Parts: sequence; structure tokens; C-alpha cells
Amino acid sequence: MSLPINFLLQNGVRRFGLPAPPPGYSPRIRLQYAREALEKAGTGAKIVTCPELNNREQAIKCARFISAISVSERPQAVVTNGDGAAWLLIEALREIGLSVPEDIMLTGVGNDDDRFHLLQLTTVALSKQKMAEACYEAFEDALNGREKKVYVIEPKLIIRESAPGKRT
Repeated sequence: MSLPINFLLQNGVRRFGLPAPPPGYSPRIRLQYAREALEKAGTGAKIVTCPELNNREQAIKCARFISAISVSERPQAVVTNGDGAAWLLIEALREIGLSVPEDIMLTGVGNDDDRFHLLQLTTVALSKQKMAEACYEAFEDALNGREKKVYVIEPKLIIRESAPGKRT
């Protein structure tokens, strides 16, 4: 969460949209990480919690919610919890007349294949190989009664068209 937020802060974004999580997930955890990143930066940036974003219908609802906010209060960027959610929102925003990144920037998580999309997505990549290795090691540890470990997989921000950098 902090990688895209810090990147966007460095590029002048001060109003963020964060989609609400799906049922069963705690919104506090996601919002907590976002708030911590913003507080650490000390910029006075704001967070707007957008409607849940897990399918096309919800993406349209989220896009309408964003467009109903006055331009001076509207999020300058939306940080989604997945690339699929970001692409759904990009399409919904286009349908209501907002452009990414001209009107609003977007980031995803996952670095999913986007060659079939009109816009390349700024995203957070996690090494699938390293995640698989960590899962295997954790499984082996559990099977063999070894102590639990914390596995850290360093994320990488991949900057593309949906949040290219400096706001003009």
C-alpha cells in the first residue's frame, strides 16, 4: 500500500480514493496502511473511501460516486487492491466521461498481463516465484513442526500509463 501512495504523493497527489474491501475483509487494515503512509509523509493528504470494487456493476457505482464529488474534492488517484479491479474502474470511468490518467490516476496490485487493455497499468509487482518458494517453505515448516517464520517479499512499483508521474 505504501509504494503507490508514496509515489503518488511525490508526484503531487493529495486526494486519494480507496475502494472499500469486499464483505469479510476488514477495511481498517487497508485504510490503516494508507493512513500510516500518509501520516509518515506529513502532507495532510485526504482519503475518500469509494464503494466496493469487485465486479463491473460495482465499478460503475464507484465511478459514479467519484464523478459526483466536486472536482476540488474528488480523488486525484485511486489505489485499488488488484489489477482486475483497476481495469474494471478504468472502463467504468471512461463510460461516464472521465479519463485515466488525465482526470484521475489509478494503480493496481499484481502486475497482471495487461497486453489486451488499451491502457497499461501502474502496479505493484510481487515475485510469484518468491511467493511460491515462501509458501512451500512455510508448508514444509508446518509439516515438520518447525517454528513459524515471517517471509518478506519485496514489492516493486512498476510505473506505467495509468499513473505516469507528475500532475500538470
